[in-house]
Amino acid sequence: MPFCPVCKAEFVEGVAHCPDCDVDLVPALPKDSAEKETPDIEFVVVKERIDPVEAVVIKDALEKSDIPVVLAGDELSTVQVYPAYDSKVWVPASMAERAKEIIADIEIPSNMVLCDNCGALVPEDSEVCPSCSAVFEPVAEEDDEKEEGEQ
Repeated sequence: MPFCPVCKAEFVEGVAHCPDCDVDLVPALPKDSAEKETPDIEFVVVKERIDPVEAVVIKDALEKSDIPVVLAGDELSTVQVYPAYDSKVWVPASMAERAKEIIADIEIPSNMVLCDNCGALVPEDSEVCPSCSAVFEPVAEEDDEKEEGEQ
């Protein structure tokens, strides 16, 4: 079937000219740039067995250095809002050494937690998430003491 190279309309055999675009038809359309093959990029693990807070801090640092990052646990999931426990940090193999250098220089804050609603890093004593405005329920110290006494 012939095609119009301008409007990309398909015509029946025997038609040689697009009446709308006033151009001759071609036997096939060239591959669109979006359809061209993309190169395969090999990803490698540069850090593993990390908790969600560490994963978010590392991901942020690597992205600020223009290193693509994929965080995953034992399974790759696109539905998680934030990293799972025991995450792994994957980067393109060609950027692995630079990523390891960046990771080695990162200090992980000890007083941060992840918002259960959006996955943002927040100080553990926060009452409201600065990213999504979720209100955190305070942990009652009396309840903790009572539970310890009951055990």
